[in-house]
Order: sequence, then C-alpha cells, then structure tokens
Amino acid sequence: MRILITNLLAVALLLFGAASASAFSINMVAQGGTSSLTTSNNVIVDVFLDSTGPITIFSVAVVNSNPSVMLYDGAASAALPVNPGAGTYGTSNGNQSSYILYESVGKKSNYLVPGQTPYFQTFPPETPGTEQVNINYVENALGTTNATGVGVYVATLLFHIVADFGTETLELAFTTSNTIQAGTVTVPASTIGLSAPITLTGVVPEPTTAMLVGLGILGLTVAGRRRV
Repeated sequence: MRILITNLLAVALLLFGAASASAFSINMVAQGGTSSLTTSNNVIVDVFLDSTGPITIFSVAVVNSNPSVMLYDGAASAALPVNPGAGTYGTSNGNQSSYILYESVGKKSNYLVPGQTPYFQTFPPETPGTEQVNINYVENALGTTNATGVGVYVATLLFHIVADFGTETLELAFTTSNTIQAGTVTVPASTIGLSAPITLTGVVPEPTTAMLVGLGILGLTVAGRRRV
C-alpha cells in the first residue's frame, strides 16, 4: 500500500512539474520588417504573455545585442497607441499605467500594473556591451491575478537604427533570468517558455559598390604617399 501511495505521489509530482514547465511563456513579435535595415528605420516589437495560473509579479528583460547600432527609445515607445490586437479587458497598452490579466473576484479586482516609472527603462545589462530594457508588472493589492490567457498583450518597445551595420546581425532577445511570481511562489526561470530571438540584418553593399569604395580608398592612399 505504501509503495502504491509513493508511486502515485511520484506520478503526481511529475505531472505537476510538466504542467508547471508550460504554465507561463513570453513571446516577442516584430511589427514590421527585420531585414535590409538602415538609419531611416525603426524596429518595433510587441511582447505577449501566455499564462495558465495566478501571477503576482511579472518581470522580463529584453536585450539589444548592439546599442552602438540600435537604441531603445522609451519616450517614443510610451507615445505608441494600444496594440491593434489588444482588447479592452485583460490587456494593456504596454506603456502607460494600465493593467493586464485583470480579474474581478467578488468585490475585489486584481490586476497587474507597471512596477516602475517610466514603465519600461534600461538597466545596467547583465552582458557588458548590450542594452537591457526591463519590463516590470506587479499586483499592488498583494492578491493574485487568477485570470489566464494566451497572447495577453504586455508591451510595445521601439528601437532606432542609429548606424548602418552592413553584414552584422543584431538580435533582440529575452534574458534567461526573468521572474514570474505565482501567488507567493517564484516560478523557476528555467521553466518559463521564451520565444526565439528576433534577428535583424542591414543592407549589404553590392560587390560593385564595395569595389568602388575600395578603389577610392586605395587612390587616396597612393595620392597621399606621392605628396610625401
């Protein structure tokens, strides 16, 4: 009998672990093109949350691989309208003091609100040489948002391309140290699903253009030597 109970408990724990592993996931989607980018382009991404359980704290960071080429603009992000796919309840415009995962329980309403002002801001990055944008939401009433949802809109971030980057590849990706607190329990970061990084490419010079530029540099070098 004890062996049977032990086995049942083991199976229950395995099932619970499997359910927990897929209970929360964070996804990032680009609004426009991600290739042939130049300094006349902006990169706008939306962040969405899939939740199948209660949430008290939601903290995620987006990392920009090269801030010398692309920079986050908090003011421009805050001025963006509500994501076109966002409804009235259970969503946020992502950049103002709105709410996500709203649920009314009896006379009490639980929802997440931005945990900082400005709502999304850069922090010292975990990886030197990168730019990190933190998105923090908290349930101020110390309750939990028991509402669940797939594709709950969380945020919109705008980045400017500030330099041409040719053959270099840029990335926007989530860190692996994101935090979700479900009630009073912190969800292991390793169990939070993360979408793949968004890859960005620039305009690659045509061979003839590159050759002409090379010949021009060579000519300047030869002319300089003759003057000496």
